[in-house]
Amino acid sequence: MDRRSARGTTFALSLLTKLFETETLVEDARFTPMLAEMLLLCQSYKSSRDCPLEKLLSTLNNFLRWVPTFTLLVDALDECNDINADSNRLIRYLLDLGSRPDARVILLSRKHARFDGLFKDNFQVFMDHSAVESDIMHFLKQQIRARGLQALEENILKKASTDCQGMFLWVKMMLDYVEDGFSINARGKRLETFPPELFAVYQRLLEENSANLDHDEVDLRRDIFLLLVGTHEALTVSEISAALALNTEKKVMVEGDKLVNPEATILKLCWPLVMVVNEQAQLIHMSVKDFLLQSQRDQCSPTSTKHYLSSRGFQ
Repeated sequence: MDRRSARGTTFALSLLTKLFETETLVEDARFTPMLAEMLLLCQSYKSSRDCPLEKLLSTLNNFLRWVPTFTLLVDALDECNDINADSNRLIRYLLDLGSRPDARVILLSRKHARFDGLFKDNFQVFMDHSAVESDIMHFLKQQIRARGLQALEENILKKASTDCQGMFLWVKMMLDYVEDGFSINARGKRLETFPPELFAVYQRLLEENSANLDHDEVDLRRDIFLLLVGTHEALTVSEISAALALNTEKKVMVEGDKLVNPEATILKLCWPLVMVVNEQAQLIHMSVKDFLLQSQRDQCSPTSTKHYLSSRGFQ
C-alpha cells in the first residue's frame, strides 16, 4: 500500500476498468486491438500505476470516443495526493472532456486554492448550508417517520436547522444517537446534549465507546486508527489483523497475535467512526481522518502515523 493509490494514474486506470465492464464497448470490433495496445503499454512498466498519466489519458480518450453520451462524476478530487504535480494535467483533461457536446463532467471537491484558477470559467455550485438545507429537512422528515421519532419532530428539525451546518453526516449521526434512547424522555435528553459540531460529535461518541474498553483495547484501537489514517488504499480486515500481529523487531508475523474475528473486533473498538464494506475497513467519512490528525486523538499525529506505518513496512 502506498501513496500512489491516490494519484491521477490510479484514477485513469480505474475509469478504464469501468469502461471494460461496458457490454457495448467490449462487443465493438475495435475493442480487442485497443485492449492489447493498452496491456502492452502497462506491461512496459514495473507496475501499471508507473505508466505516465499522459499515456493513460490518451488511451482513455480513445475508448471514450466510442461512448455516444455519458456523465462522469468524480468525487473527492482534492484527495489526489499529487495535487501539485500531475493532477493539474488530470484536471485540465477533465475540463476538456466536459467541453465535449456528448459529455457531462461533474467534479466534487472541498475548496482548494490549487483549483481556484483552473475552475474560474466553469459553472460552480458551492454546497453551503443554504444550498442543502431544504434537502436535509426533507431527509429528516422521512427519517423521523421511518424511525418512529414523531414525538420529537419539532425539536429535531429545530436542532438540525441551527446546528447541522449543511452536513448530512451530522444529521444521520444525530438521528442514530437519539434513536438509541430507551424512552421518549431519554431520547429528548440525548437530542438536547448532542454536540453542534462534527468533531465534537466524533469525540463524544469515541469517549462513550472508550468507557466500554479496557486499556489494551484502547491501545489496539489506536493502532487500527494509525493504519486507516496513514494508508491510501482501503485495507481488508485480514490485512489489518496481519499488520497488528507483526513483530517489528524481528520482522515476523506472530500468528497468535492475529485477531480471532477481525471484522467484529475492528467494529467494536472503532465504532462509530469505522465501517466495513466488502471486508474492507474504512473511515465513515474523510472528515474523520482530519479529526484524528488535528485533534491528535488516540495519538494519531502525522508524525506518529508515519512512524507506525514505516515500522510495519508501509511506504
